[in-house]
Amino acid sequence: MQKYRLTLNDGGDLVVGTCGAASGHLWIDVYDVSLADCVMIFDNPDNTRHMEFHYGEMTDVFEGYTALTYLSREEDYVKVCMKKE
Repeated sequence: MQKYRLTLNDGGDLVVGTCGAASGHLWIDVYDVSLADCVMIFDNPDNTRHMEFHYGEMTDVFEGYTALTYLSREEDYVKVCMKKE
């Protein structure tokens, strides 16, 4: 799995795999962060109201995803799902 960078609204960066929106939800695979830390990061709208997904020379901007709806611990990453409030 190729890894990329997700920049949070507070300026912090996370290592992520996939990051994309579908059906009103934003799905993110987060590496090198525990499930407990993901709860603290993504359950804070100040961190998530503006996020930038950097992959190669491209950047996708996600605005308004402030509601944490789903977390699961996968084999080597945490799957996060956000929606707009």
